[in-house]
Amino acid sequence: MIILYLLPALGWGFMPIIAKMTNAKPINQLLGTTTVALLIGTLFTFIVQPSYNSGRLLAAVFSGCFWSIGQYLQFYSFQLLPVSEAMPISNGTQLIGATFIAALFFGEWSNMKMASVGTGGILLIIVGIILTSYLEKKMTQRC
Repeated sequence: MIILYLLPALGWGFMPIIAKMTNAKPINQLLGTTTVALLIGTLFTFIVQPSYNSGRLLAAVFSGCFWSIGQYLQFYSFQLLPVSEAMPISNGTQLIGATFIAALFFGEWSNMKMASVGTGGILLIIVGIILTSYLEKKMTQRC
């Protein structure tokens, strides 16, 4: 049963590698990813049977629109950078964005100590992004 819980992480981990190997256009990669997400979402909807209302449906539509834009840009970045360089930037910016949304809109940082620890964590994420994306330039010697 635990493998069921690991499927999203495995899929998310293998997806950029498979996308890079296919050499397809970003829009085709997005279509494939969206189709699989729709099929799996439909399957789990029948299994879990969640309740829907207009607010939840609207939130899901907006979330899906923003996800598809972000996913397209991520696939496009694979055309410009190797996966090992693009993914730290992509994942890091998602972590930073989610943290700021949680702090600003949901009040997760309720006191100064939380704000300072959260800000320090974001700075560490930024340093990690820089260090994992850093490319060493080789110097050529002239004789």
